[in-house]
Amino acid sequence: MKNYGEAFRYFRKLNGYSLEYAAADSISKSQLSRFERGENEISLSTFFELLSNINVSIENFCNHLEHYKRSERDDFLVNLSPNFYSLNIKGLEVIKNKQQKLFEKSGKNS
Repeated sequence: MKNYGEAFRYFRKLNGYSLEYAAADSISKSQLSRFERGENEISLSTFFELLSNINVSIENFCNHLEHYKRSERDDFLVNLSPNFYSLNIKGLEVIKNKQQKLFEKSGKNS
């Protein structure tokens, strides 16, 4: 059985969101925490709300579950687009910091 909560946590942390922010008015913070740990399940409608709260498309989520491998460039664009169009400054800063670290690392390897 796939752990949807674990995958959700991956995206939540990738985009720099707290449990409280991700849960918003959809569910309680403790219920979301239990879902991420695989201790409980949530309704499909709540799950879609949670994905929306962290700016992750269902397509991106499902691709992750299936271990879909895409290029670093595609991964960058998939994560950038929803943050850009929703004007999510915090998410954009997380992406910027990640790209800065990759750039610095590539310079050290030259």
